[in-house]
Amino acid sequence: MGDPTTAARPIAYSYQRFSSPAQWSGDSITRQHLMAAEYAKAHDLHLDESLTIRDLGVSGFRGKNAETGALAKFLQAVHSQHVPSGSFLLIECLDRLSRAHILMAQSLLSQLILAGINVVSLVDRRIYSAETLAKDPISLLYALIVFARANEESAMKSVRAREAWKRKREAPKWGLITSHVPDWLVVDAATKKIATNEGRAALLKQIFAAALKGQSASEIARALNDSGVRRWRGDHQWSGPTVSTLLRNPRVTGVLPLFMANDDTHARYARPARLIAGYFPQVIKPDRFLAVQEILRRRRRGGSVARNSILADLMRCAECGAVVRYQAFGKNGRPVLRCQAALVKYQCTSPEADYSLLEDRFLEALRVWLRTVEPKAVYHHEKKAIHAAILDLYEAQEAVQASAITDGGGASSNLCLALAKAEDWLNDLLDYGVSKLTLDRAQKSKILATIDESISSPDERRDLNRWLKKTFSVAVIDTRNCLGQIHTDCDIVLSW
Repeated sequence: MGDPTTAARPIAYSYQRFSSPAQWSGDSITRQHLMAAEYAKAHDLHLDESLTIRDLGVSGFRGKNAETGALAKFLQAVHSQHVPSGSFLLIECLDRLSRAHILMAQSLLSQLILAGINVVSLVDRRIYSAETLAKDPISLLYALIVFARANEESAMKSVRAREAWKRKREAPKWGLITSHVPDWLVVDAATKKIATNEGRAALLKQIFAAALKGQSASEIARALNDSGVRRWRGDHQWSGPTVSTLLRNPRVTGVLPLFMANDDTHARYARPARLIAGYFPQVIKPDRFLAVQEILRRRRRGGSVARNSILADLMRCAECGAVVRYQAFGKNGRPVLRCQAALVKYQCTSPEADYSLLEDRFLEALRVWLRTVEPKAVYHHEKKAIHAAILDLYEAQEAVQASAITDGGGASSNLCLALAKAEDWLNDLLDYGVSKLTLDRAQKSKILATIDESISSPDERRDLNRWLKKTFSVAVIDTRNCLGQIHTDCDIVLSW
């Protein structure tokens, strides 16, 4: 049973946010909480501390707090009426609510007000509600000025930070760019040099050695856990994805990948900028790293990557033959193809390629090929012919063996000719295109329809990837010119 004295009082909710994790160690949260508690007490509001809304280290500049953060969940509760109309949302200042573009910030404030929520700025004791705005419309103008100033400040900080990183990237001599280094390395506080954590480096070598022996990431993780080895962060157990991430990290070879931050409608993402070889101490040699990538490629059967890249696990670099991987940087980032040898600056200088452009060219070439090629090796009677040829070959072999026994080691020339004829017939059928037995007329029509509809769903992309891997053996990608060739086992080549 609730307290009847609090049930009749309006409910207040405290919203607390800061964008930098460094602020966690300060008094930001304590200050915001005390201000909300004092306001609630002074205005006879019931502060519901069971639903304190916190976005800690979440950006208000890019609107993440209102899209995926705690504020977004509060908005959902408001719209579903779990938060009653007439409630109060207490915030230190309007810029805690949003530092996004003025139109996005104003829209967020309007959503709350139209849903019957009283938004209180604790610093200046201003209340934004349908009632207060009706009496004083100018207060909305004041809110817009606060939003505009906050957005301008955040934009300037973003520009300055980006320029600082740009200067570091373009510096002619490389010093210590950041104190954040991979878990198997340390930064010497006195010399500002990056050094190897010998124990962790030894474990990293052990993990790569196990992968080269054919152990999967899950098997390696299980062995580490059975041995009582704990993870480097949080003292947790190892997992397959954690090991897999280590095995794919090019930093183990000493390379530092640099990325350029971008802002697209305030959704931040990054794209590759350049690579610095020899920035970190090398723990794993590049050739061993690439050998592991090849093992991982062969083991894959088309998972989450195949939902994005229809050529997943098929691609090879035209320049060096190494594995080419699809990589997307951020939710709105431009997907690219990257040669794994070039990624670690090992015997290849192929640049990254725009995946979307290459895929469009490939799909157009595949569409033309499917419409012109006659899948001759897919009819049932040809399947039966192949099976018959195999049976004839077995019978001829048995006849030769039986003749060799009865004739004391000699076999008639007719039987040998029959065996040779059966072998030739089978080889001809196989060379003719047995690899295309996975494509019948109905499937051909389905694939064409999928391509013509621009492959609308991730599942369609995964299914197309599975068919491509059954039909073709390798896709050779020229990332320098965004061109490619895809081959079948019987030397059929499709170029685009």
